[in-house]
Amino acid sequence: MTETRHGADKRRRQLLPPKAQPLTPAPAAVLRTGTRKSRDMTWTVYSSLRESILNGALPPGESLSQVQLASQLGVSRGPLREAVRMLQREGLVEAEVNRRGRVSSFSIDDLEQLYAMRIVHESLAIRINVPRFTKRDIDALRGCLRRMEALAGHDLRQWQGVDREFHFTLLAHAGDRLMRTIRELYDHADRYRWLYIKGVPRALSIAADEHKAIFEASASGDAALAATHLARHLARTALTVMTHHAPEHDPTTVRAAIRLATGAETPASGAAALAARASRSVR
Repeated sequence: MTETRHGADKRRRQLLPPKAQPLTPAPAAVLRTGTRKSRDMTWTVYSSLRESILNGALPPGESLSQVQLASQLGVSRGPLREAVRMLQREGLVEAEVNRRGRVSSFSIDDLEQLYAMRIVHESLAIRINVPRFTKRDIDALRGCLRRMEALAGHDLRQWQGVDREFHFTLLAHAGDRLMRTIRELYDHADRYRWLYIKGVPRALSIAADEHKAIFEASASGDAALAATHLARHLARTALTVMTHHAPEHDPTTVRAAIRLATGAETPASGAAALAARASRSVR
């Protein structure tokens, strides 16, 4: 029993957050009394807190003092309370009865489930998308690749914005409901993605090669190959972070997601090899 609990505790270990950006106050125009309805204020506060959680300004495990946050953001506590409830429903804030909320912790289990969901949803979406691509879509994707190449090593935040544009353009015709889920998963993955980018010196170079492979398969109309490349691109991030922070963890959920996405078995040795190729660049 003790060994089982010890193993579970290891899998739930917290990971170090990326370098944070400052907490962003709500825009002054929104703060003027009577200029917006209460729900607009709540949405503004929610968006600001959400961004601060995802970029690490509010780190994992951070206690959320509504008095301090209201002062920092320049808002009343009513919209703040509702914004915190929205974040709790989204899984970014944990709360217990009669206790302050706190930013949800990083964990290996959460990382694996999140990326398994991304692999399944995004692989499905790209299979839907590839037959529907227009020349404008292909040109947009090609432009994203060029911009990411120019930004790599110079402006990581802008690179990240273009990476988001590239992924969403790949999946844009998949349907509103599927895209809403994909956008939320992509945003939640931001905290773990930064661990990968910061921890692997050649991360952007590896991503560039993988993006090119996804693009070429998509442009040629090969939906199955595009889905395979995309699934392995996403899996590499998850598996590399797991290898660095919880090497004893067996990524069965990610392997199952790859199998669903590609239609092929991915044995444990194959999953480990995928992560190892990225991990070697750290040395």
